[in-house]
Amino acid sequence: MPTRSESVGGAPRARVEETLARAVVWRFLAAALGEPGDLRALAGDEAHRRALARAVQRLGLPPAPPAPPAALEEVRARLFGHSVRGGVCLYTSEYVGGPLFQPSHQLADLEGWYRAFGLTRARGRRERADHLAVQCEFLAFLSLREAYALEREGAEGQAAAAGALRGFLKESLAACGPAVAARLEGEDRRGFYGQVARLLRAMVRSECRRLGLRPAPRSLALRPPEPELPAACGASEPAAEPGGAGALLQIRSASEP
Repeated sequence: MPTRSESVGGAPRARVEETLARAVVWRFLAAALGEPGDLRALAGDEAHRRALARAVQRLGLPPAPPAPPAALEEVRARLFGHSVRGGVCLYTSEYVGGPLFQPSHQLADLEGWYRAFGLTRARGRRERADHLAVQCEFLAFLSLREAYALEREGAEGQAAAAGALRGFLKESLAACGPAVAARLEGEDRRGFYGQVARLLRAMVRSECRRLGLRPAPRSLALRPPEPELPAACGASEPAAEPGGAGALLQIRSASEP
């Protein structure tokens, strides 16, 4: 009979710990690709730094960057610019071709994923639903949800949690993550964000392999530039109250549609 250290809720302890490790990596990627304050706060958390080092080692991923650059804002301005498509584009619907109305459909689909799990984008934040940081944070949330299912739920709940993670990954980073990572690494190969790009690419590849998905090519082109969607959807809304699911997503209130 397995001991508590060997099995949790019917799932091997190692499987639970690997799932938690994936959540740690996704959370770091969300902070690294999000606002500078998010990254500095996470980088200053010694417990998180240790957890991240253990997580990438456990998952066989490239090491995470040791620390963000001192001139973080200047580096970000050079790489990402100040518009949706400036520099390295982090808005994944901008990489998808086809009819010009398609990006709005993709944004609605992503918002639908967040709402289905009781989440909404945090008020007062400028990132659109298709921003890579928001999607990474949601993948961290789904990984924690999967770990919870492994610990507390039976086979049906575990399958549902894994299926949700697979479905979202297929529609998001499996489709555009490799292209974004390739562009970012090309622009900052020896710098902090070059290391972030390598970690992102390896994480997407690892998860696709685990979940039976095929990542999209690294050479995806941006869609035609017009009409351009605003980057700061909801930027004039009041700031979110403390707490919630994280820096970019928060628990949706019962009064929200």
